[in-house]
Amino acid sequence: MDPRAVTKAQTRLRNAKRAFNQMRAAQNLEDYMDHWVSFLSSWKGILIAIGLGSRDNSSARTWYGEKKRERKDNPLLQYLFQARNDEEHGLDSSVEMSLGSFLVEIPDSGKEGRQISFSYDPQTGEAQASRPDGGPLKLLRSKGAGPHLKTVTARDGEVFGAPLSHAGVNIDGNPITAAELGIKYVEELIAEAQERSKP
Repeated sequence: MDPRAVTKAQTRLRNAKRAFNQMRAAQNLEDYMDHWVSFLSSWKGILIAIGLGSRDNSSARTWYGEKKRERKDNPLLQYLFQARNDEEHGLDSSVEMSLGSFLVEIPDSGKEGRQISFSYDPQTGEAQASRPDGGPLKLLRSKGAGPHLKTVTARDGEVFGAPLSHAGVNIDGNPITAAELGIKYVEELIAEAQERSKP
């Protein structure tokens, strides 16, 4: 592994983390989107740098080939990769403002007069469902209002939906969670590449 690739990847990682922190602090959707696109570009730049650094060493090339296959098979990693491409080469954005939503299960669905109440906190964007009669209600999934990942389209027309989870962590359309997990992945990738770059 060419050590220059590790250095370049570390620079891109700093850029990705900076964009991530700016996303978290954004006060409006326009700024949020700008930082999201910067994050995606830096994140993919890490993969490109490591890939270039592995070309001239057969062991590193084999290792990176496995990592590339892992990226293609992993819904989150493939989504981030394709979202960057769609942002760069397409006309649509990979993130949109969305209203909150619920998916609930009502175990006693045969009974009459059941009602579901919803409460919404505009400060946090979080919403909750409950039953005024105190009956059972199982919340299967919920997401608050705010930016959410959209389906993206690859250059060949293949469509990639937003990942639901990664490594046991629920993503459910949240760009912040997706970016945070993406950063963790590339941190580990860079650490492995650094080990392979040692003489």
